[in-house]
Amino acid sequence: GPPPSYLQALAAALERQKRYPDAARSRRAAGVALLRFTVTRDGRVARWRIERSTGDADLDRAVGEMIGRASLPTMPADMPGDSLEVAVPVRFQIR
Repeated sequence: GPPPSYLQALAAALERQKRYPDAARSRRAAGVALLRFTVTRDGRVARWRIERSTGDADLDRAVGEMIGRASLPTMPADMPGDSLEVAVPVRFQIR
């Protein structure tokens, strides 16, 4: 599989782009989406889908906006393949 450091870099890049929608925050909506996406060697998102919804339309929309904004790291030179499919949980919780 991919090196853990690369998976951590992907997760960090996504987390930096995550925005908690004000409408969801005011309703104290929370949830976890499972986001599945394919990243190409150059860090481009080839495709994505929400495999499991948060249960809240505003939060699910925020997941799509997050992946759309994200600038993902390029794949390490020693990693095989032209792309990588990854599934990551995206958590929204009121602290």
